[in-house]
Amino acid sequence: MGDHMNRPLHRLVMSIFALPVMQSELGLSGQQTATLIRLNRELVERSKDIARQMDGRQKELDQLLSGDTSRTRTVKALFEKIADLRAQLAYATFDTEAKMKAALRADQRSRFEAMKPMDLHRVMMSHGNMADAEALLERLGMEEGMDNRAGMMRDGMHAGMNGAAPQAPAN
Repeated sequence: MGDHMNRPLHRLVMSIFALPVMQSELGLSGQQTATLIRLNRELVERSKDIARQMDGRQKELDQLLSGDTSRTRTVKALFEKIADLRAQLAYATFDTEAKMKAALRADQRSRFEAMKPMDLHRVMMSHGNMADAEALLERLGMEEGMDNRAGMMRDGMHAGMNGAAPQAPAN
């Protein structure tokens, strides 16, 4: 594993995708699990919305850069808008993780905080919810941070598991 897993933003993303599936590791109640799943899904949808906006701005920028580049103010504004959207997504990620941790009891939060990045990664891999995590990391500009195992999983080694959304318990 690379040093990328020790980066705070990477840990935030891993937390957001690991927490909803950590019922046995943390002793989560059905209500806690449902809350964590809801927060996860809300962030995934928000990230998709921001990604669509970023893609639209990037297409505008690409057209300007491939044509007449005398419109420097417009180019600058598009660069700034794309950066602002990425910052909104980074903050939404931070905020979601804070809300998820707030849903935990103090003892659960302590156990979770004590986990090493590799432990979180293993939880994510074992539950097959890597696709959305990878997409969020890419949208945050951390695509260089994905390791070979995640890439192999995405490319079909565990295609049946990949992208499975966490499910709420049937309490």
